[in-house]
Amino acid sequence: MALEFAGKDGTRIVSKTQLIRRPCADLYRVWRKLPQWPRFMPFLQGVLQEGNRSRWQLRDGSEWIMDQTDDVMGRALAWRALDDTSAPSTVAVRFDEAPVPGAAEVRVIWRFEAGAMRPAGGHRIAALAIDEALEVFRILMEVLPSLGRAVQVGMLS
Repeated sequence: MALEFAGKDGTRIVSKTQLIRRPCADLYRVWRKLPQWPRFMPFLQGVLQEGNRSRWQLRDGSEWIMDQTDDVMGRALAWRALDDTSAPSTVAVRFDEAPVPGAAEVRVIWRFEAGAMRPAGGHRIAALAIDEALEVFRILMEVLPSLGRAVQVGMLS
C-alpha cells in the first residue's frame, strides 16, 4: 500500500516503491513515453505531450496540465501542475538499482498542496491509484514479456 504523509502546513505526500525485475533504463524508457501511461494507469484516459508540457486526461473527465521539471536519464522524471487544484502539485518517479541483480526500485511520489485535495479524501484515492498503476506496470514489465515479445517491443521501442 502507498504511504501517506501529512505536513504541518497541510501538504500531503503519497508515495509508493515497487521492486520490478527489469533494469532501470528499461523502466525509465517506458515512463518517459507519456502517451503510453494509460496502459498501466487505469485512471488515465490519455496523455498528450507537447514538449515539456503535457495534458493528463482522467477517466472522470477532468484534466491536469503538467510541466516537466526533471528528466535525469535512466534515473528520474518529475512534473508540476500548472493550473488545476485537484491535480497533485508535483509528481515524481525515481528509478534506483535494487539489491536484486537486474532489478530496480521504482518510487512514485505525488505531493498535494494544502487544500488541493478534492473530493475529500482524495489523497486516499491517489494512494489506491498509485498502488494499482505500479502493480499493472510490474506485470507489464515482468510477466507479459515472457509471454511474447510483441508487448515488450511496443512498450520499449
